[in-house]
Amino acid sequence: MRKRKFIVLICIFVFFLICTYMKNDGLYVLNKVNSNERELINRYTIQFPEQTIIETFSLKKDIESYFFSHNEYIEATLLVPNNVIPILFSETIREYDITQTLDLSHGTTDDKFHFGVWMPRTVSKWFDKTQRTISFTVMQPDEKYTRVFVSVDKLGWNLWYDNTF
Repeated sequence: MRKRKFIVLICIFVFFLICTYMKNDGLYVLNKVNSNERELINRYTIQFPEQTIIETFSLKKDIESYFFSHNEYIEATLLVPNNVIPILFSETIREYDITQTLDLSHGTTDDKFHFGVWMPRTVSKWFDKTQRTISFTVMQPDEKYTRVFVSVDKLGWNLWYDNTF
C-alpha cells in the first residue's frame, strides 16, 4: 500500500514537470517545428498579408538560458504591398527620426529610411519576466512594395498578462 502511494506521487510529480516544461518551452518547440517562415513572422510580430514576399529570413539562437530552454530571434526582410502599410502601422506608432529608432537595414539597401516602429511586449518564462523587442524599419515605398526589416527576440518566451486589476 505504501509503495502504491509512492508510485502515484511520483507519477503526479512527473506529470507536473512535463506540463510545466510544455508550458514554458515545449509548445514553442512544437509550434516552431510545424510552422513555416510566414507563420513564425505573423505569430510573433503582426499579421502581414499573404501578398507579402519574404526576401530574407533567419532564425538564430538568442540569449543563453537554462538547461532545455529555447530562446531564439528572427531577422527578416519583407516586401509588403504599399496599400497595407497604413493599416499595419498606424500613424501614432511611427517614429520618423532615425536617431530615435533602430535601423535594421544596416546599410544593406539603397532605399531611404521612412519610419521605424518599436513594439515591446512583456514575456515570461519559468520564473523570469522580461521584455520582447519587436522592431520594424520601414523604407520609402517603391511602385508596388515597401521593404520592411523585422527583428523580434525572445521567441521561446510566453506573453505575460497581468490579471491583477
